[in-house]
Amino acid sequence: MLIYGKAKDQIGNEYYMVKNSWGDYGDYHGMFYASKAFVRYKTMNIVVHKDAIPAAIKAKLGIQDESANAQPTKKGKKK
Repeated sequence: MLIYGKAKDQIGNEYYMVKNSWGDYGDYHGMFYASKAFVRYKTMNIVVHKDAIPAAIKAKLGIQDESANAQPTKKGKKK
């Protein structure tokens, strides 16, 4: 499943907008709203692209940018 946004209902409750992995079906075409409590209870892993991690957190985790470590190829381009 992919969380792609946030929404609020008429009384201010917050929900995550979720795209499922089962395909385009139902009234919402494979999309649904999950409460924050449901997501906290059911979430096992969260995956983010390394470019979305702030530099200060990357440094604490020891994550380096690949471009800084890239070696030149025969044509002069970095790998």
